[in-house]
Amino acid sequence: MAKLVNGRLMRYPDLPEALADIENLLVKQWRAHFHVPIFMKEYGLVQSTQSDIVEVLRIQQDKAFTNHPEVETYTRGVLPDAKKLPIDDSIARELNWVKEQY
Repeated sequence: MAKLVNGRLMRYPDLPEALADIENLLVKQWRAHFHVPIFMKEYGLVQSTQSDIVEVLRIQQDKAFTNHPEVETYTRGVLPDAKKLPIDDSIARELNWVKEQY
């Protein structure tokens, strides 16, 4: 998503379309949303939201606000080859990381 100088927001269906418009002089600010594995604190230059997840899990322990925690496990595709595991092991790694926080 891009915030234009006039304050309006411009949305792109995916990153390639945004990158194709990177020289747009009307853009004041760029924003992106993407997923990184939660078991990694950093992913290159990108930091994960791991510390926020830990904080929410601690709140959940102290004052339960749901009985159905959910973990999205579709970040395997963004992992470098050295970190990739078979799909079932990859999902288990994400779930086990969450369980270890309790």
